[in-house]
Amino acid sequence: MKAKVAPFLCLLVLSGCAGTNNTIVKASGPIAFPSLPAAGGTITMEPGTYACPEGIASGVHIVGHGATVPPELLASTNFAPIATAAAVPVVRVTCTHSLTIKDANDVQISGVIFDFQGSGAGLILDSVTYSRFDIGIVDAGTALTLTTHDGNTFSDMFPRLILYKHDVGIVLHGVNSKAVTWNDFGPVDLVDTRKVGILVSQYADTNTFSAVRMHLLGSAKDGLVFNDSGTLNDVDASGNVFQLLDCDAEGGFAGSCAHFKGYSVGNFVRMGFGIMPDQDKVVFDNPFSASSNTVQKMQEHPKLPL
Repeated sequence: MKAKVAPFLCLLVLSGCAGTNNTIVKASGPIAFPSLPAAGGTITMEPGTYACPEGIASGVHIVGHGATVPPELLASTNFAPIATAAAVPVVRVTCTHSLTIKDANDVQISGVIFDFQGSGAGLILDSVTYSRFDIGIVDAGTALTLTTHDGNTFSDMFPRLILYKHDVGIVLHGVNSKAVTWNDFGPVDLVDTRKVGILVSQYADTNTFSAVRMHLLGSAKDGLVFNDSGTLNDVDASGNVFQLLDCDAEGGFAGSCAHFKGYSVGNFVRMGFGIMPDQDKVVFDNPFSASSNTVQKMQEHPKLPL
């Protein structure tokens, strides 16, 4: 008697049923993350909740058929009034540990929300090149880290990032004299930041951000920080461009929107409107950084002719 193959198993591993390296997965509840093709390929994920993978290799493209804005952000009035008729389906990947993508290229992830469930973990890109991420990240320690243990992390694209509920939003931190460089960020929303929005730490140069919007909680120290160690020498936190930076802060916030802590050169920041005192928007810890970086502030005051 010929054994029957369950249709669901055939759906989970489409490559075994149809002779391709594409996988289509549907989920109605928490299930294991689908097997990733070792030689690269496309995985299409339908709305649902998935367990966290251990890693993602070169050439893997994950296409989620869901929104990157978490429903809990849409439901929150803490940030801004948002009118929405109904929750939009999401592809949510739940992680209780850091998810590290290491020594990889041509990784593409879109339409997925990574939920780190308050574990203090986050997404780490370590020596990753020519990759693309259009995602949401929620409830993380450090939501997104770009670092360089084995090689540069460069020429990655982030068309849209939604980062909600985190201690630190984004860290650019090169190590071993290898650089986080030539990465391009589209609009970035950082909402309910508890400590710092973006750290341009060290060996992080020539990265471009188009529009960054931050909502900082009262516990936060700063929005954007250059040379977070405050080192008075060249750590290559230089040549980064923020085409527009907006910071709103809740009561109790005593930091700044853009803080230049140590020596850095050639960074460009255009300050937009933001709900915080004007004198708190840009802080330079030393005269050298004040003269070697370019900061433009949009006209806010006075709002009418004197």
